[in-house]
Amino acid sequence: MKIQGEDLEVLRKVAEAGMERMKADGLTLDSYLKRDPRIPRIDKAKDVEVRYRWDCFYLGQRLNAGVRFPSAKDHEHSHIDTALKHVVVNYIARAQTADSHDLGQDDEIKRGVSR
Repeated sequence: MKIQGEDLEVLRKVAEAGMERMKADGLTLDSYLKRDPRIPRIDKAKDVEVRYRWDCFYLGQRLNAGVRFPSAKDHEHSHIDTALKHVVVNYIARAQTADSHDLGQDDEIKRGVSR
């Protein structure tokens, strides 16, 4: 991954904003993997994981008009996609960790266990 530093941080913020909005709308990577018909032209996608990454990125750019990732002139498409893959994997891992912590707390509450 050749995108680093400030450019990677901007890419992360933009993509995560897109993922948060999509999640709020009920669309996740799992929706893409299942080729959810709510996703426009998903039946035409050759690689739904790539499609998900770039949809998050473009949505995040629209939501954050003041935050722009440097253009493709500054970075090759493949480098941007590799960085997006890194961002998505880390975002999903953090979300799963948060969910498992929440589940653990709920289980303890149900059993009457306090911390």
